[in-house]
Amino acid sequence: MPGILRSNTEWSTPPALDCGPNEEYDECGSACPPECGNPNTDSCGKGCVIGCGCKLGFLRNSNWQCVAPSDCNP
Repeated sequence: MPGILRSNTEWSTPPALDCGPNEEYDECGSACPPECGNPNTDSCGKGCVIGCGCKLGFLRNSNWQCVAPSDCNP
């Protein structure tokens, strides 16, 4: 069952990661997140990646931080 961990006889959901600024935890995030140099990743595969991703409207910069498009380096 996705999102469930089994430890001997106990079942629980995994804890949400401590995400950074402008990030949120996603159990099925994009394998190709939008980046400053490549904001349109619609052609990327549909694979799920568990972890922190940029909130809607933010892009990954070269330092892998989530920034507003206006804060992307030229």
